[in-house]
Amino acid sequence: MFSTDPSVNVRKEKMDQEEMIRAIRGALAAEIDAINYYLQQGKLFSDEFVKKVHDDIAKEEMTHFGEFLRLLYHLNREEFNYILKGWNEASKLIGKEEEFPIKINDVELTNEKTKVEKSDAMSEKNYVKSSLKSLSNIIKWDQQAIPFYETKVQDNAIIQSDKQVPYPLSIINTLFKVMPDLPKEETQPVFMKAYLTHSRKEDLLIYREHPLSILQRSKKMNRSDWNIPGNIVNDIVRAYEQVLSSGYSDVNLIIPPYVHALLYRVVDRTGTMEIELLRHLGNIYVSPNVDTIVVISKQVLYVYEKKSTTLENLGRDGVYEVYMLSSELAPYVTDPEGSVVIS
Repeated sequence: MFSTDPSVNVRKEKMDQEEMIRAIRGALAAEIDAINYYLQQGKLFSDEFVKKVHDDIAKEEMTHFGEFLRLLYHLNREEFNYILKGWNEASKLIGKEEEFPIKINDVELTNEKTKVEKSDAMSEKNYVKSSLKSLSNIIKWDQQAIPFYETKVQDNAIIQSDKQVPYPLSIINTLFKVMPDLPKEETQPVFMKAYLTHSRKEDLLIYREHPLSILQRSKKMNRSDWNIPGNIVNDIVRAYEQVLSSGYSDVNLIIPPYVHALLYRVVDRTGTMEIELLRHLGNIYVSPNVDTIVVISKQVLYVYEKKSTTLENLGRDGVYEVYMLSSELAPYVTDPEGSVVIS
């Protein structure tokens, strides 16, 4: 036993903020040490079953590391600004720009009134935190259309059609006007509404308004009576099993708000809410832009993007300053077997 028995500690006082931060940093270091220990020792085992369990324990330690990292963010958000800065500097040296996998608020929390320049307020990431596009694999595309080839299984062989069908990318625009020369706090509601509106247009395109969208390309499964507790979970499990049986993983559950509300019912005789039963299946995303449940692997959901969301100042129109948000994209569910819509 490497740690000290807590019962021998004589301290009675609770930790202050700084001590808690140091303690969490120490726990992070301990988890890294444990991960290295298990992985290094696992390589020496000759018994495959022992090695498999040992590797699984190492992955659990990685989960613990993530939990402590979340606690550090809770106690000291400012520290993550330096972590993000280091990520960006390393990305430049590597020559491969990628977003930091943990979303961090750009505005530091201080005791003083936070001041943000209007240029910062015009950033999409300040308003759109979650969308169907954020669940997709983004492909930067410089053509006007996606070349599509039908695929079928015949005589135990997977055959790609020799006929190409081009599906064009869609241009999405959102126009809005604000009074000029106002402080950020007074124009922020308009910018927020514009970005949310634009994101909704993109989500509807990805969900149903394109020939290669989720609703158009997914397998369909009939729903049971969702007024009965437990039936939503049973339907999702059946859809989840269909996706897994097709060989896919990294499954996301996309649900509309009214279904999310129903999941907080207790399943008869179990004493457990339905939403707790679903957390073990995959990531749950509540989207106001879908009207039913989608169980989909990220491995089959792509968005081809020629132009990411861009803000343009179009100048004055009378007393107003005119802006336009624009993007050009198209969804592509590559394999219907990897996505199930319950309706």
